[in-house]
Amino acid sequence: MSRDTDAPPKRGIVHVRERAVHWVLGRCDAPRRELTHIAERWVEDMVTRELGLRWRGIDRGSGGEKPRLRGLDADFSVSHSGDVLLVAVGAGDGIGADVEAAPFTAFDSRALRRRMCSPAEAARSESLDSLARRRWLAPTWTAKEAAAKATGEGLGRDFRTLEVSAAPAPDDAEAVCHIAVADASGIVAIPLILRSAGSVLTGSPLTVRTVTEPRLAS
Repeated sequence: MSRDTDAPPKRGIVHVRERAVHWVLGRCDAPRRELTHIAERWVEDMVTRELGLRWRGIDRGSGGEKPRLRGLDADFSVSHSGDVLLVAVGAGDGIGADVEAAPFTAFDSRALRRRMCSPAEAARSESLDSLARRRWLAPTWTAKEAAAKATGEGLGRDFRTLEVSAAPAPDDAEAVCHIAVADASGIVAIPLILRSAGSVLTGSPLTVRTVTEPRLAS
């Protein structure tokens, strides 16, 4: 099926621990620099339309710090993979989002699997054939990266110390996403699946756990 990059983006809302997080997910066939501007326009639109707040701009973090909405008690997160762009915005702090576009071939890399999998996940990964491994590791990765963005750690977090029971991507998935919220109670991630028909499927909340086993996959 051909991909319609001119179709309007999908919009929705997820609720995590009584917090509402608004999201926009769509295809944008544009250079990386232009994608940044598109994402910022989507963030501004959600801040003003969905949160009812005055737009004051974005303070770009330095030294790996997470960008922040200037002067607002609200948070946002942006992710893109291939031509798929995801933006999430909500009141309060601790929001993260991540997307991975099919066919998920990055997860054929043993080096990446060693870097992202907890010991239990590594064992399961090696028991799967390549197609099943891709479909399982893609949502596992997006849940972990969304969680790390929500805590503000980003890729500085050792993903081997996180575990999540993510469901494999369905056969018709064109992209898998997670939106995460981190607070004092822990981290919860909500899956979103962009399907080949253009619809978006929202999954059940997942708890992102911290691994306490001293021996990590090496």
